[in-house]
Amino acid sequence: MRALWNVQNQLNKLEEERDKAMEEIERQFLENSRPLYEERQRICSLVDRFWFHVLCSHPETGTRMTEQDRQILQHLEDIFFTEVEEEGAQGYQINLKFSPNEYIEDSIIWKQVKYVDDWQGWRGAISGIRWKKRQEGDAENKQVFSDSEEELQSVDEQVPKLQKKTKSLLSWFETEDVTDNLKDILYDDIWQHCIDWFFSRDNAEIEEFPVTLEQEDIVMMD
Repeated sequence: MRALWNVQNQLNKLEEERDKAMEEIERQFLENSRPLYEERQRICSLVDRFWFHVLCSHPETGTRMTEQDRQILQHLEDIFFTEVEEEGAQGYQINLKFSPNEYIEDSIIWKQVKYVDDWQGWRGAISGIRWKKRQEGDAENKQVFSDSEEELQSVDEQVPKLQKKTKSLLSWFETEDVTDNLKDILYDDIWQHCIDWFFSRDNAEIEEFPVTLEQEDIVMMD
């Protein structure tokens, strides 16, 4: 039995060394990629409604968007992630940056996704959304807030019409719940691979993307 414990201890030691090595690789990756993400962010800001088109193109975020979401997200300037490190938990913060608009007071709304431990799992925290009061008599005053539901209809020549209800995309930022897969989609797909989804024209809602480029931003393509 002692020999068995010795083997297991060696395996445990190797696992610890592996974990430390992976943490160092991740740290180096974050450090090296930070200036590239900043440069990408600068270029994306030159494209009219870049992040709105990315969200529309992805099948998960696109189908979650209600008409009210689409109106508000026309003013979305940037999506960016920041690290969250707290005692007993670590994770990231998803930030949505908006230009001044008639819907929300905040220029940035955020949601934190933190992993506590194997027992407690993932936990969420939110900034909340401060909604602007609409003028009485406004035709859109009935409901612009993100907790509304909207029927989505999918029509195909060979498939009967399907109807379902979906929670708004923005309502996800008004609840601390992180049990669904949206946190992973926003991080892995939307943020890390936004260029791929931006050029996914088959699903994009708008085919033309006005861009304001400086001379150094122009890249010749074959």
